[in-house]
Amino acid sequence: MEQSQTSVLTYNISDLSPDHLKQAILHNKFGGLCFKGNTFDKAIDHFQKAIELIGDLAFTNIYQNMGNVYAQKNQIEDAVKYYQTVIKYSPHNPENKDAINDEYMYNNLINSKEAYIDAYTNLAVMYLKLGDIEKGLEYCQKATELDPENHVALVNLGDIMRQVLKFLSRIKE
Repeated sequence: MEQSQTSVLTYNISDLSPDHLKQAILHNKFGGLCFKGNTFDKAIDHFQKAIELIGDLAFTNIYQNMGNVYAQKNQIEDAVKYYQTVIKYSPHNPENKDAINDEYMYNNLINSKEAYIDAYTNLAVMYLKLGDIEKGLEYCQKATELDPENHVALVNLGDIMRQVLKFLSRIKE
C-alpha cells in the first residue's frame, strides 16, 4: 500500500498544483485503459504515479481503480484495502461532510459517487471470495441502500442468499 493510504487523506485541493492534478487525472485515465486491455501491471504503474502526484489528496477514483486491478489479479486483501480507502475518504460518505471545504472534491473525475457505491459492491464480492458471508451481506446491503437499482449489488445479494440457504440446508442434513 502506498504511503498516502497509511496517513490521513485531505480534501484541500487548493494545496495541489493544477499541473499535478491534470497529470494525476491523465495517469488515472491511462491506468483505466491499461486495465481494460488486461495489462494490469501497467495499470498499477499509472495509478501509483497518480497517487504520487496527488500526495494526500482524497482522490478516491484512483483508489477504486487500484482495488479493481488487485481484484482482477486475485490479490483480494490488497483490493479490500483500496476499496475501504474509497469508502473512508469519499466526500460522498456522510461522515466526511464537515471536512469538505472545496466543492471541486465532488468532481466526477476525482471522487465520483459511483466509485463510492461500487466500493461497497466490490467489497461484498471480495468478502464472499474470502468466505465471509456476513461481511459480504453487510456491504451488499449498504450498496443497495445507497442505490436501490444497482443491478450488480442486487445480483450479489441474490448470490449471498443462495449461499446462506445452501449452508442452512447442510446444517439441517
